[in-house]
Amino acid sequence: LMLRTDICRGANGRGRALWGAEFQGGPISTHLHLGRTPDAADIRRWMLAGLASGMHGISFWNQRAERSWQEANGFGLLDPQGESTARIEEAGRVGRAINEHWELFARGEPPRARVAILVNDDLYHFHEGTLTNALHLFSFNLRGHFARLWRLGYAVDFLSEDDVAAGDLANYEVALLPMPLSLDDAYMANLREYVEGGGTLISDACPGRFDRYGFCRRAQMAEGARELFGVEHAGVRIVREPAGQ
Repeated sequence: LMLRTDICRGANGRGRALWGAEFQGGPISTHLHLGRTPDAADIRRWMLAGLASGMHGISFWNQRAERSWQEANGFGLLDPQGESTARIEEAGRVGRAINEHWELFARGEPPRARVAILVNDDLYHFHEGTLTNALHLFSFNLRGHFARLWRLGYAVDFLSEDDVAAGDLANYEVALLPMPLSLDDAYMANLREYVEGGGTLISDACPGRFDRYGFCRRAQMAEGARELFGVEHAGVRIVREPAGQ
């Protein structure tokens, strides 16, 4: 939840309202089967995590149980008969506590983080159009970086290629470049400028092995990457996950 909220906050921009929509109010319904019913602790954890990530408001799906088609009888803070539950009592309790200080949550936002994770539309679409599981691996790689920093107590901002081009990266001490197989030379030049200005750049393997259109580079890295990192490409070895996953 916090990962996705931080990504949305980065895309939304600073100083703009960010709402959390369709927080899960009750069990997920898949036609005839209902999944696990969230308890009051789930509701409290989700609401406080959303607020900690910078949400200015939260809405639930749904107050009463869904009536339509495959989602029937699911997702309600109330039970299917409309009776009260521990879920809606907890949502109301947290909501009342927040509303006592509504200006703080309506106008505030998390301070700028010290660490930025770099996201890039071209890179995303490159993985999307590659091997069957490439986008899956890319997504889990991003989650791994975020989770490690979260457990160490470091807040994270996500910056797009437009943010990098605008020079916003200069506001961060450290930048992480996840699974950067496809990068534009101009983007790499911006990263080099950031490092030359005193920033610390941490990159996964093969930065810019392919250009933004998917054509490979003979040097196996983007233009300027060898000088930036002080390395030459030697080789790649795939390391399998346990049980061959």
